[in-house]
Amino acid sequence: MAFGFGGKKSNEEKEVSGAVIKIHYDGEIHEFTMNSSEYILEKALDEGIDLPYSCQSGLCTSCRCKKISGEMTMEEPDGLTEQEIEEGYVLICVGRPVSDVVELEVD
Repeated sequence: MAFGFGGKKSNEEKEVSGAVIKIHYDGEIHEFTMNSSEYILEKALDEGIDLPYSCQSGLCTSCRCKKISGEMTMEEPDGLTEQEIEEGYVLICVGRPVSDVVELEVD
């Protein structure tokens, strides 16, 4: 089941090819491109970006990021409260881009 960024179910997921992902982490900005069929955390790790994570299933919240811009979907947002989602937090282990650019900040 996929949920849009606001935690609402998205019946029509937008397919994105070549989305630009910008991740602000540890004083650096990491940038890479990916497709909406990939998870953001998985692709970042493949790119050699050592981001925090643990369970990779959306429950531990170790990969929690703040969305700065763009749109993404989360398949299992259960690790986040409604308030965190409203404040713009996302889980990149279960997150996929649905806009051409997604910019995130890792605490």
